[in-house]
Amino acid sequence: MSGDRTVTEGWVGRRVRRTEDPRILLGRGRFADDVTPLRCLHAAFVRSPVAHATITAIDTADARSAPGVTAVFTAADLDPHCRPWKGLLDWPGMVAADQRPLASGAVRYVGEPVAIVLAGSRALAEDAAGMVVVDYADLPPVSDAVRALEPGAPLVHPELGTNRAFEGEFGGGDVEGAFADAVTVVEVGMTTARHTAVAMEPRGAVAEFDPVARSLTVRLSTQAPHMLQAAIAELLGLGENAVRVLTDEVGGAFGMKAHVYSDEIATCLASMLTGRPVKWVQDRAESLQSDTQLATSGYALRSRWTPTAGSSGSAPRRSATAVPTRSTRAAW
Repeated sequence: MSGDRTVTEGWVGRRVRRTEDPRILLGRGRFADDVTPLRCLHAAFVRSPVAHATITAIDTADARSAPGVTAVFTAADLDPHCRPWKGLLDWPGMVAADQRPLASGAVRYVGEPVAIVLAGSRALAEDAAGMVVVDYADLPPVSDAVRALEPGAPLVHPELGTNRAFEGEFGGGDVEGAFADAVTVVEVGMTTARHTAVAMEPRGAVAEFDPVARSLTVRLSTQAPHMLQAAIAELLGLGENAVRVLTDEVGGAFGMKAHVYSDEIATCLASMLTGRPVKWVQDRAESLQSDTQLATSGYALRSRWTPTAGSSGSAPRRSATAVPTRSTRAAW
């Protein structure tokens, strides 16, 4: 009907007051680290200092006897209570290796969690984590995406038989013919530096398992609470109606908090095994080591640029091969 206003008329470009601003600006927001249940244990992780190695031995005796320590768990303790999972997108031919709460048998990236220490405070847990002795037998690291695809390159996951997660081709027309007829062909190799999403609020989890009701309440700094509710229930053998995921304010995420992380699953398992709430909140060093985008270690791009023969102003023909690198495990 004539004279009707569109849905967006008067709103585009207009300053709109956000409903969440008052409580956040007044310091009344609630983030994961703001919640500490009664009888709560605090967790600290022992993480791999090397990119690729076999774990030959783990000695937790000194850590278990340290002041204030309630428990120290390794993969041998957690694996029987959690099924492995794969991070797979709906992409034809995509492959991914099994993931577990803690490294089992080998580590495949710097920062991979190897053990979790539970104590009466974060400081006590961190002190005890420094007492865990892990023996590693170094393996060749895979740090260059292009070389990782070469024949004979070390395999991050030998059971997959390849370092390629997936491959896709896009384009149209006779690209090779255009290059064959070209006057000039330019090939350029480009890379980008390692990078990560550095949120103001690092990741964190506060898990509280009720052994009588066999229900789990977990407070997470996440972008995907519904996805994680389903994933946690499936991995830990609980019904979805027995898993409650709470997310209030999230201090930044940028895609980095939309995944199933091993350390968050390990925190949930720690609560289930001890029967007490368990809280773990990253520090910045952990964030830079273990958040998934950190592992996007480079972007190798090879491009050919071909002006059309006999023409100075026509559009160039381009062909590009991109080799983006993600973490040694697909996180989705």
